[in-house]
Amino acid sequence: MFLTPEELVELTHAKRRDTQIRALRMMGIEFKLRPNGTPAVLRSHVEKVFGGVQTEKPATLPERWEPNWAALDEITTRTPRKKK
Repeated sequence: MFLTPEELVELTHAKRRDTQIRALRMMGIEFKLRPNGTPAVLRSHVEKVFGGVQTEKPATLPERWEPNWAALDEITTRTPRKKK
């Protein structure tokens, strides 16, 4: 779920918290600070930023996309409502 302290050092090439935080910000990696001041980094976010694992399937359109023209015909052929 979260990077281990060793993985965080490997990712940032830093042992000090402030240097790790600076490196994470420079790489665009989101993190939260724990009560003890260490950064908590989600493993899935790092994988997504670096393109290692795709967490969600991208939305794909059918090969040929076309509006629903029948719905437009239904709207134009309705009889108008009478005003009271």
